[in-house]
Amino acid sequence: MRGPDNDSAGTRPRSSAAHADPDSDAHSMGMLAHLLGSVLGCVLGPLGLFGPLMLWLSMRKDHPFIDDQGKEASNFQLHLLIWHAGAFVLQLLGFGLFSPDVVPRALSLVFGLIAASRARRGIAYRYPVTIRVIQ
Repeated sequence: MRGPDNDSAGTRPRSSAAHADPDSDAHSMGMLAHLLGSVLGCVLGPLGLFGPLMLWLSMRKDHPFIDDQGKEASNFQLHLLIWHAGAFVLQLLGFGLFSPDVVPRALSLVFGLIAASRARRGIAYRYPVTIRVIQ
């Protein structure tokens, strides 16, 4: 006799939660760290650091990939914080006509999207020319 939980062969269907791949979840969190930095960095400028940093601090012990990519995304946003400070100084000096703050925001968006794409595929991404303060 088949119940509502049985399939036509008389066996229980497998739950998708039973087959959840922990590496896939880690890759998704790595992608999220990069996307948080990218989107927040593009929209809020220097505050883009807080998204990946909070994710990394709360999930770094869950999986080595999350630890690695969370640190990388946080380091890149920290590096961009220096660029934002430089852009602010240039604006104070009168170079605000072309808004130098656009440069770090564009870098955040472009490199963040590349990093998120790679992290989703499980490839550890390294941002170019980034000072890695967080070890």
